[in-house]
Amino acid sequence: FPNAIEPLGDEISQGNDFIYIGRMAAHKNIDRMIEVYAELKHRHGVAGLLHVVGPEWDISIEDMKTIARKCKVEDSVIFHGPATREDMQEISRKCGYFLSASSFEGFGMSMLEVMSVGLIPFVHDNESFRELIGRSKIGLVTNFELVEKAARDIAIRLKGTEEEQRRKARDFALGFSWEKLANDTVKAYRKFAR
Repeated sequence: FPNAIEPLGDEISQGNDFIYIGRMAAHKNIDRMIEVYAELKHRHGVAGLLHVVGPEWDISIEDMKTIARKCKVEDSVIFHGPATREDMQEISRKCGYFLSASSFEGFGMSMLEVMSVGLIPFVHDNESFRELIGRSKIGLVTNFELVEKAARDIAIRLKGTEEEQRRKARDFALGFSWEKLANDTVKAYRKFAR
């Protein structure tokens, strides 16, 4: 059975902001994500803020603030640091999209958590993200190393986001909830216990 997630809420978020949830680790390429976000703002006129949620690991918030300043988006990128479940729920209500430039993911739990409230993922091409996006048919896998192209790909997809996609994102993510996986496990045991 796959990993289980705890959904971030019962409602579909309707905000315009972007969110990243995860450790501030080098392989997450947060600097590249900020560059793509800046390109979205400056070249494509995207309005929403970018919320970066998670604890410092092997990169610092101060270093990422420097990147945001260089990209002229320091007033649009909010670094929340480590957050409680309640904080993440509150922040995600303002958002409509998930961004991640991570070069490696063990599973992609933070992406599924935000999809559980209808956020659309725009993520870097790694094996875990590719599999989840391929299965869900929601969001976009792109190459964040090609900053202008990634921003252009995302900008095009932003124009086509509809309520139906948000519902599909939520329904897909809920298939990984503890409740669903516990029920599936019980069914499997009953089947083999006969």
